[in-house]
Amino acid sequence: MPRLMYYNGTASWPQIPDATNLASYTSSPSTSTVCTPSKTNVPNSSTTFTFSGTVKFSASGSGAVGGGTVTIQKLVSGTWTNTTLTGITVNATTGVWGPSSTLTESASTSYRALYSGFSTTASASTSSTSTISFQTLTTFVNTYACTWSQGYEQAGGKITATTLIAQGSWWGGTYYQSLMGFPYATVQSDTSGGTITKVEVYLNSYSAYVSPTVIFCTHNATGKPGSVSANGASLNLANETFVAYSAATGGKWCNVAVQLGQRIQANTAKGIAIYAQSTATIYQMYGYQYGSSYPPQLRVTYTKYV
Repeated sequence: MPRLMYYNGTASWPQIPDATNLASYTSSPSTSTVCTPSKTNVPNSSTTFTFSGTVKFSASGSGAVGGGTVTIQKLVSGTWTNTTLTGITVNATTGVWGPSSTLTESASTSYRALYSGFSTTASASTSSTSTISFQTLTTFVNTYACTWSQGYEQAGGKITATTLIAQGSWWGGTYYQSLMGFPYATVQSDTSGGTITKVEVYLNSYSAYVSPTVIFCTHNATGKPGSVSANGASLNLANETFVAYSAATGGKWCNVAVQLGQRIQANTAKGIAIYAQSTATIYQMYGYQYGSSYPPQLRVTYTKYV
């Protein structure tokens, strides 16, 4: 939690706010640090906070009569030093100032927002409010349950002999393809404004002749289709990922290309598919399906300012 201090225009700087001042001066990640020059604390007040990691600053203001400037300063060897976020002028009409910018610190470091040049008029109608907000770059690891799955014949019809997920060439050379659905809207909402750094798919091999290699790609079906295009034509095979299992049966978290998750994030894909257009034994695999004891799962790691 950042430590917040303030300057009231008369006493020595800095001061720890008392209970009364805390209502107006608050700071924490995802929370605005507010300084309100008014009858009691104009024209040159300041608000301090500390943080570590990467944070994104943004700014806003209102009613800034006569304008003013806000400078973000860093405490370096006991001296307040201007950063690249300096001299931001508040528009006297709209009161909006910015833009957003980011700063990174490996250890907890003190910063302050220095407010200057605001109106000193005592009237409440000519007071100024300026707000510094900052968000911390945070890493999330979210796991999403499979919502449906289905295997399909090479010609595109559903596999009727089993509900298992299937890949490879079985029974006379047909190339099985299988689709897995996930809550794509939730993935999109969770990762909106963020950067996906890792994508994994959990798939448990039910049966295979040898330790299989599974080929992952994406599909764009919102729900379980009655049929799909033949020969995997409806699948997006770009950045397809080959993942080798170490045994013929058993589960594995498979690292796949981040582009597969990015397509779900961008709403150009809705789920994960497996498809191998080959007669090689190594690509023959039956996997546990949705609703089984070992259903597929999707795990997405991403960073986001919050």
